[in-house]
Amino acid sequence: MTTARRKTVNYNDTHWFHCISKIARGLTILDRYEKQLKKRIESETRRLSKIFAIGVGGHAILGNHFHFLLRVDLEKAQAWSAHEVVSRWAQLCPPKNKKRETLKGHELDFWIDEKAKDLAFVEERRSRLTDMGWFHRFLKQPLSAFVNKLDACTGTLFQGRYKSIAVLGFQALLNVAIYIDLNPVAAGIVDLPEKAEFTSFRLRFENAVRSNLFPEMADRFNRCLVDGIGCFKAESSLWLISIENRSEDGSCDGMFDGLSLIQYMILVDEAGRLPREGKASISSEATEILRRMGIEHSKWRKQQLKLGLVPMRGHYYATDREVLRRVAEREGKRCVVNLNGSPC
Repeated sequence: MTTARRKTVNYNDTHWFHCISKIARGLTILDRYEKQLKKRIESETRRLSKIFAIGVGGHAILGNHFHFLLRVDLEKAQAWSAHEVVSRWAQLCPPKNKKRETLKGHELDFWIDEKAKDLAFVEERRSRLTDMGWFHRFLKQPLSAFVNKLDACTGTLFQGRYKSIAVLGFQALLNVAIYIDLNPVAAGIVDLPEKAEFTSFRLRFENAVRSNLFPEMADRFNRCLVDGIGCFKAESSLWLISIENRSEDGSCDGMFDGLSLIQYMILVDEAGRLPREGKASISSEATEILRRMGIEHSKWRKQQLKLGLVPMRGHYYATDREVLRRVAEREGKRCVVNLNGSPC
């Protein structure tokens, strides 16, 4: 039986979620209109991430489905004033007058000021601006209408709403982020992750090229593995959540403590070389990065292999049994289904 999303989405457990949306009947419609649709999804996701209190840590848009790694920022939403909440909502649903004309200028400002006085309206919209369901709704409804217009037909485009998997813990987050970035490689679409268009890895890679970071990468252990400040500054210009977390100095709130963009790219590269059958060795460089984070490289390798082996069933992903026990206790269950991520 399907579990209600309100029972599996609990922000006391995590703010990170792996979301998957599939095209109905497995049709490769996104490939048919590749440049139009995939670019539209990516640009619209960028726009929505600036309006919602939901950040994007990773994405991969394929022919018949797409992946998002989302972080819900409740504290950010609570810090918004009533005026800012209504202003953000007006970007999603532009108000109109009795003639069905979109309000502009002074009329729009007056509407925002009046709505900001309605506390019930403000709190309901504040809640929606932290809701992944509303995020997907504003992304997928216009997309469905656009595709139906291109195909001169009607009907649903997507297979259900979307699947959300709670990502529990640092190591689980690292595994899922790498899994998403390697999805086009695993599907046989490209041979290198940076060649896959409409992915977060490609955006980070191209941004690193523009920022001239790769001379550092050639000298992996002399400078970039010790101090990733160059990577951090380069990532600040992207709309994606930064790989490195430097929240302590107030400059950014990223994904991983002590892991720079260059280090992350090395891990993605090494994970992409792991075969699905047999044994594979991880280079000394990747092993060193994992050791610095307190992760055993042999377990990390097995967990990476597990993620791509079977269909994604379950609502949680963790590499720590204790985390799963706490979630099960909160839900009043003996255990919860872990998405192929039982610790090695």
